[in-house]
Amino acid sequence: MGRKKTTEERLQEKMEEMNVLSEQIKVLKARQKEEDRKKKLDLQIKIGKSVESVLGRDLEFDDVKKLEKYLKDQDSRGGYFTKAMNKQQKSIDNQSDSTDHQKIATE
Repeated sequence: MGRKKTTEERLQEKMEEMNVLSEQIKVLKARQKEEDRKKKLDLQIKIGKSVESVLGRDLEFDDVKKLEKYLKDQDSRGGYFTKAMNKQQKSIDNQSDSTDHQKIATE
């Protein structure tokens, strides 16, 4: 039969476990941060490709400033871009809500 561990020994074991978990958490957070960075970069590339597709040419650095100014000023011209983007997002949200309801109803 083994001897019973003292409270101090058990405390030391738990502290070691906590340190191991803390390191694992740091690794997982770093991995998540890297995944998020890659997703954002992928989105930025897709946006750039979409703009180039509409323009029919490659983007140049001054084009980015022009696009940014155009998007900021579009509210004074009726905000069609913002309305279209928000409308599409609401439509997507509504579709996923109805899909969720359908899933629940079938379960």
